[in-house]
Amino acid sequence: MLKSEAHTSHAGVSETARSALHSRDAKETSMPSRALTGNALTLVRPSDRLRMLIKNRQAFGLDPVFNHNDIRHWFKDMSDTALRVMVNRHCAKGDVISAVCHGVYQAIDLAWSSRQILVAAALKLRGEDSTYLTMHSALTEFKNSQNLLVFITTGRNFILKSEPHGVVAIKHTQVPLTKLRKSLIWDTELSCYKAIDQQAVFDYQRHHLGLKSLMREAGVGEELPDISQLGVC
Repeated sequence: MLKSEAHTSHAGVSETARSALHSRDAKETSMPSRALTGNALTLVRPSDRLRMLIKNRQAFGLDPVFNHNDIRHWFKDMSDTALRVMVNRHCAKGDVISAVCHGVYQAIDLAWSSRQILVAAALKLRGEDSTYLTMHSALTEFKNSQNLLVFITTGRNFILKSEPHGVVAIKHTQVPLTKLRKSLIWDTELSCYKAIDQQAVFDYQRHHLGLKSLMREAGVGEELPDISQLGVC
C-alpha cells in the first residue's frame, strides 16, 4: 500500500493532519451521552439523530465531509432510500448539512476552505491511498488561484463538480502508485498526498491531453494551466 511505503517519516502523519483539520473545525459542543450510541440511537427521531451526529461529530468520530456510508451505522433502522431522502431534505433546508457534490456532504458550520473541502470529497470518492494531487494543483504558485483541482488515481476517470466549491478532475493512470512513492509528499493542510514539482510537471506532460478531453466531455469550462515550461524537469 502507498501509505505504508511512501516516506516513512510520514507514517503517522495522516491521522495527525486529519486531527489538526478537525481541531480547526471544533466548536464548543457537549459530549453525547454514552447511552446514545449503537442501537440506543434508534430511540431518537432520524432527523434529530442526524442533527445530533453533525453537531457532535467529533465525539462520534464522524468526518465533517462525509458520504452515506459514513453515517449508515447510525441509521440501521432506515432503508437506504429513506436515508438519502432525509439527507437531501436537510440539504434543502440548509440547517445542519449541505451538499458538496452528488453523494458527498459537509457540516454547514464547517470552517474549511473550498480547496480543503474539494480534496476531502475527492478522497471520499477515490480513497487516500490510490489518489494524489498533481499538475498545477500541487504547485505553490497556483495554491490560491484556481477552483480546479487535479488528481491522479489508479481508479477510473472522474469529474467532481461542486457548485459551491469548484471542480476536481481525477485522471486515471496505469502506473502503480507504489512506484511513485519517492515523488510524493504529504500535504498537511489538505491531508492528502501530492506530487513534488518535478512529478507534477511530468504528470501534466503525460496526461494533459487526455485530461482536457475528459473535462471537455464533462462540460467543464475551467482552463487547465499549462505548466510544461516551468523548468523543474
